[in-house]
Amino acid sequence: MTTPQKRKGSDWERQVTNFLTDWFPQIERRMAGSIKDKGDLQGIPYTVIECKNTKKLELAAWTDHLFEQMENAGAFRGVVIAKRPRKGVSEAYAIMPLVLWAELLKEATNGTTKD
Repeated sequence: MTTPQKRKGSDWERQVTNFLTDWFPQIERRMAGSIKDKGDLQGIPYTVIECKNTKKLELAAWTDHLFEQMENAGAFRGVVIAKRPRKGVSEAYAIMPLVLWAELLKEATNGTTKD
């Protein structure tokens, strides 16, 4: 039998997956139980997505865990998607260390430095 916390987390993973399929139709939940955790969602190359639905934000622990998952997955992009209280999935927090955001932005802009 599933615990209420596990069910809450699984429901959040499904909501995030459904939301992201508009941009990434291939995204899906990762099967639990792997020895080396590679995040909660898969389908975007070299990207780890970890989903969190908790009352307390634990940014340091989450980002440390994200780096571990990225190493396990051989990924160079990663993000934690945290549910905001009383808000829909589109208003969730996307949390990542600054270095990952800077690299992502550089990739998205092809390294362009003009305003």
